[in-house]
Amino acid sequence: MEAREQYIGVDFGNYGVLTVGRTFDTLNNVIAATDIFEDFGVVGQFASDDRRAGVVKYIWEGYGLTAGASYQSAKDNAYVGGAIGNDRELDDTVNVESGFSALLGYTSPVVGFGPISAKTAYAYLKGQDDQKGALSNGIDNVKDFAASLSWGADTGLYLAALYNQRTISYLSDNNVTGIYDVSYKGIEAVVAYYFENGLSVATGWEYMRSKAEDTDGVDAQFINRKIPVFVNYDFNNNFRVWAEAQFDAGSDRQVNYNGAIFANSDFEANSDSTLFSVGARYTF
Repeated sequence: MEAREQYIGVDFGNYGVLTVGRTFDTLNNVIAATDIFEDFGVVGQFASDDRRAGVVKYIWEGYGLTAGASYQSAKDNAYVGGAIGNDRELDDTVNVESGFSALLGYTSPVVGFGPISAKTAYAYLKGQDDQKGALSNGIDNVKDFAASLSWGADTGLYLAALYNQRTISYLSDNNVTGIYDVSYKGIEAVVAYYFENGLSVATGWEYMRSKAEDTDGVDAQFINRKIPVFVNYDFNNNFRVWAEAQFDAGSDRQVNYNGAIFANSDFEANSDSTLFSVGARYTF
């Protein structure tokens, strides 16, 4: 079984942290602001599972500032959420030639019930274009932008909002019939309260718009709107239990383009259902 992250690193203290291996790029530092749910979150963010091998990342923090950068080396079958292929086994993967990301943020001293943090990041991936794009799933490049604002910490009230945009451009001789561009726009807002006894509750609003343009300039669009509700209890630092629900808030029932163009993407065409889950975790 492959671990979620596999990397080595060096902590230089006041001079930052360097990590190398299979991990996230710096965009993850931004989108983490609203990634507080267990099972039904991250509807409006697209890099939450983008752990890739060949990443070199440096993060520095001091005087309230956060700055970072990462480099992505060449990697076959690298995970990129939302990448659409004509083969189900190739969906969400890209053969990457290279890439980079950059991060900048600021966290204030405590204001009211907690610190205020604002972060933004940009990421870029270049697909391999040999063999007329066949090795990169037909993808020319992937561009990401994210900005988040949060207020609070892990005790008391916590508020956060996120804007995330991902654009995937395909080669003109791509192997995904008819697709030219795919764009994703996401907005998330969460509110949570962390009690001193280990109990926490959270809810929010999540929005995702997926849009594709074919070679004839015809657009296909799908919108997802969700409300998650989350209750968690930490018995101690090692053991926790939770219950969670996701309610639809007016999502599209089907894709408005022959009902098929997003069939293998990160969402279901019939998405107006209510979902429930319970879980427990013990960390050794």
